[in-house]
Amino acid sequence: MFNEITDGKLRVKHSIRDLSLILGDPNPVGSTSLLPTLKRCSSTVPLFPPSLIFLDMAYKKPYGITNIKAYVPMILDLNELNYDAWCKLFTTHCKAFGVHGILTSTTKPTSPTDVEWENLNNIVQMWLYSTMTQPLLNMILKPDSAAKSVCLSVEALFRDNKDARVIELDNELRSLVIGDRTIADYCQKLKSLSDLLANIDSPIPEKTLVTYTLNGQIPNLKTLLC
Repeated sequence: MFNEITDGKLRVKHSIRDLSLILGDPNPVGSTSLLPTLKRCSSTVPLFPPSLIFLDMAYKKPYGITNIKAYVPMILDLNELNYDAWCKLFTTHCKAFGVHGILTSTTKPTSPTDVEWENLNNIVQMWLYSTMTQPLLNMILKPDSAAKSVCLSVEALFRDNKDARVIELDNELRSLVIGDRTIADYCQKLKSLSDLLANIDSPIPEKTLVTYTLNGQIPNLKTLLC
């Protein structure tokens, strides 16, 4: 009989008769007919095909994620307007862990009571919620939402806010003056505003940024000249 199971394989220790049933011998009673076959066989017989073992491991990968921030090290923030960068990181992570279809609805439940699909949907939603700021989470959190609807709500929120934020940030950049800031703090503020505009597809040309930088320091330059 088969006395041992190790690493998904059955190790054969006894009974040529039982082994003949697996190897498809037409005459399982005659053990001598199997001797040439046994010499060519390994001492182990796979319990499952390698392809099935691989698919099973891939399917269980999402359940092993305990800290999504280790894989998506960015918090989605409406004030930072970092949706594009965050979206790239998040979708890449979902593709790597075999659940991108949950985001796009290409993976659908097989029935109204598909527990496995519901579990994966809930996992992806937890990943989404864990990579957002609290104010953003409060804006998009709704009962009984699927992961795809959460993504669409987030995208719409950022896209709708985009044009208004471009005008707001550009005005702030144009009117920024050094005031009581140090030169380093002033330049850092300019760079921060410039980066925010670049994040929403409205980059500031380098020459224009230099002009804004000098204009903001005119009061100090006048003081120095006087």
